[in-house]
Amino acid sequence: MFRSSWYVFVAAAAALLGMAVERTLSRGHAAIDALDAVVIGLFGAIGTSKALAAGLPALPAIAVGILSAVGGSILRDVSMGLPIAFLHVGSFYALAAGAGSTLLVVLVAWGVDVPLAAAAGVALTAGVRLASMRFGWTVPEQRGFVPRTPPPRRPKRERRRFDEGADARWREALQRVNDVRRYGG
Repeated sequence: MFRSSWYVFVAAAAALLGMAVERTLSRGHAAIDALDAVVIGLFGAIGTSKALAAGLPALPAIAVGILSAVGGSILRDVSMGLPIAFLHVGSFYALAAGAGSTLLVVLVAWGVDVPLAAAAGVALTAGVRLASMRFGWTVPEQRGFVPRTPPPRRPKRERRRFDEGADARWREALQRVNDVRRYGG
């Protein structure tokens, strides 16, 4: 599957560089958030493009891209000893990765080269993630299942009853109306 081992050296060099500039980067949270958003997009693009290369259809390829992005961010957080950011209530990790993976699949289906489609997917993922952090977009919080209870029944209203005198007057008035109809007045 992997014919060369250059990616191991690139990953090791990036890790060493990260350790060397950790103190400098710890002051710039905006830069870290931007890099985090790009990394989510990269994980999603790699997973989606590998799934398409393996011959998976569009929806499974998108699912693999989302799982790669989420899994990569979890792996990053665990290796850094941080709380897993994906599990924070309302985070836009999976939605951002889904948007980027979907764009990548659509562009590849339209005949765009995979590297260009992957770059567009990474840009969309990073953009959605950064916009969600900037504008405070969140997904709804999960709630426990509460069975619906039917509304309380209203008590039946009793029929209004007229007194005997009113009932008799009503019958007399009805009789007069019928007599007028029958005999013409």
